[in-house]
Amino acid sequence: MTYAKDIVDLETVKKKLLALATQVARRMRRKGLTGRTINLKVKYKDFVQITRSITLPEPTNDQGEIYQRVCALSQLVDPDEEQQLYLFEQGLNVNKEKELNKALDAIIEKFGQDAILPGTLLDE
Repeated sequence: MTYAKDIVDLETVKKKLLALATQVARRMRRKGLTGRTINLKVKYKDFVQITRSITLPEPTNDQGEIYQRVCALSQLVDPDEEQQLYLFEQGLNVNKEKELNKALDAIIEKFGQDAILPGTLLDE
């Protein structure tokens, strides 16, 4: 994704990453795919590029996990920021997460791309 202006503040970067993680996860689920490797490439205005990647122990197509991992890759951490609580205990309710993602995808298919999305993306 190329942006007209450099994105330099943490909040905006995290919103953009969340939007991208959500789009990627939806496309993966639509095609029935999962993946284990997450890549992040950042190119600055001076064309310097950095690349980071992580290989997960289990394949996923969950936007929450992709987003969390890409933020860790980019080392985007605000120590004073409140942490998002998990709807499900991590690693214990994989089937519930899959069912939730199916329901989210069905809503989007029926009502459109902006029918349901992460709350932090509402002002986009």
